Amino acid sequence: MRPPTPLNPSSRRTPRGFSLLEALFAAVVLGISVMAVISAITTAQQISFDGQKRVLAAIAADDYMIELATIPYTLLPFHDNTFHAIGQMTTLDATPYPNAFWPLSRSVTVTNATVEDDVFLTTIYGLQVVVTCDDEFHEYARVEMFIPDPAQ
Repeated sequence: MRPPTPLNPSSRRTPRGFSLLEALFAAVVLGISVMAVISAITTAQQISFDGQKRVLAAIAADDYMIELATIPYTLLPFHDNTFHAIGQMTTLDATPYPNAFWPLSRSVTVTNATVEDDVFLTTIYGLQVVVTCDDEFHEYARVEMFIPDPAQ
């Protein structure tokens, strides 16, 4: 047997959808979730770009140090305070670097230095060459090399 139906149809309410408050709450939760995902993606892209700059800086610093090691010892002091501005890096023979290196600058310092050898009790004179690569905010790579004076 069927239960009796009430005489007043408005007294039997069945849920027929979302209320305005429920829809508003769902929209807020969805908006916060989308903002969190966008923030995470942006942060990941920045970290990836920073890592790429570190790798390129290491390549550029090492490459230039290798080039400097091939020139005569007497010419090394002429490269002291060499600076290649952001996006303007070149090799020693003025060949421009590829476009991938655009966010980096490079500088070189050459100073007189000595190294004490405790085994043979001698002092070695030479030049300390330092190549650094950076952007306007961070130093990404630094390569140092002591080059002994061949006349000694």
